[in-house]
Amino acid sequence: MNKRLKTATFLVALIVLMTQSLIAQSTTGRRSTTPPAPTTFELIVNCNVQGATVSINNGAATGVTNYKGNFASGVYVVNVSAPGYTSMTQRVNLRSNQTINIQLQASTVQLNVTSNINGALIQVYNQSGNSLVTSGNAPFRASLPKGNYRVSASADRYTPVDQRVNLQSAQTINLQLQLATAKLNVTSNVNGAQIQVNSPGVNSPAASGNAPYQTDLPLGTYTVTASAPGYTPQTKELNHTRHSNVHFNLKAANGTVQIIIPPESLNKKDVNARNQIRIYDNGALVEGFIQQLRPGQHTIQIVSGGLMTQTTFNVEAGVTYTLKPVLTLTVE
Repeated sequence: MNKRLKTATFLVALIVLMTQSLIAQSTTGRRSTTPPAPTTFELIVNCNVQGATVSINNGAATGVTNYKGNFASGVYVVNVSAPGYTSMTQRVNLRSNQTINIQLQASTVQLNVTSNINGALIQVYNQSGNSLVTSGNAPFRASLPKGNYRVSASADRYTPVDQRVNLQSAQTINLQLQLATAKLNVTSNVNGAQIQVNSPGVNSPAASGNAPYQTDLPLGTYTVTASAPGYTPQTKELNHTRHSNVHFNLKAANGTVQIIIPPESLNKKDVNARNQIRIYDNGALVEGFIQQLRPGQHTIQIVSGGLMTQTTFNVEAGVTYTLKPVLTLTVE
């Protein structure tokens, strides 16, 4: 090969090498302007319970919702918990920025309420005691979120009772109701009269004493009876829903005396013969042939003109006595 040909071949090879070098330099320059890949990603944890506790990888990172943190690429275990709620755990494969939403469910425990009054109304209120949560009748059972409650029991004629409960686990409470009472005053015109208070259908008296009588009596319906020797007993119905006053005006228990004048003893010629007869009780003139007399000894006199007859006997309450004066002539 001549010298001129060798020179041309060298020049061509040099141009090719320079071209490849320029291309390589251009390519290398473009790569150097591309930003490096990120080394951490953002993790956001939202929850329906504001302020719930967030624990990542068993406490490697902690915080409260709504939570934000930056982590290297990888798998993470996220636990979210709050008092009164069932905690939840979720695995996250973090390869980019992620947001997870956790819905916590209220954790519930059983509350049992019993009472000495079967069927008593049971009401469960929130911690402040102003908002009714649930209600029913004793014996009562409900599943409730953990927390503080006010539980009340009530029944007709009983004083309501309530109790505060810190419900953290299954619990049974017993509410004892006491009969509601109101004052009862009983008076009578007969001092010392026997007073007896009875409940319908109950044999033994609910209360008893002597007038004037006072007692604290459970609310309800009663009969009140007053009695005294020589007086007719009285009974009154009482609807005892508040302070009550009952007064008895006892009437003397009397016996009955009826006087029958036989027609043959009257002067048939005198149309006013019957009107001329006078009747005396213990010396006092009385009107009529039928008398209501108080129990005790009585002397009854029957007087007509110049004639008089009398008898003395004991009158008992509720007994009827018949007196028949008979005028006859005896020949001796």
